[in-house]
Amino acid sequence: MEKLKIEQYIIAEGENITALESTVSKLISQGFFPQGGISTNTFPSLDSSARFIQAMIKY
Repeated sequence: MEKLKIEQYIIAEGENITALESTVSKLISQGFFPQGGISTNTFPSLDSSARFIQAMIKY
């Protein structure tokens, strides 16, 4: 079995789950694959609202 080499790693982000779905869908159409599950985080330096994030990779 050939081991694939990851060429690019990015974090997709959305202000809500719908925005994240849209961003992830666009990235998939550009050849990226989701890596792991969705996470949420708050960013106190912005406005303390939650952000939805998804790691994405491209081989």
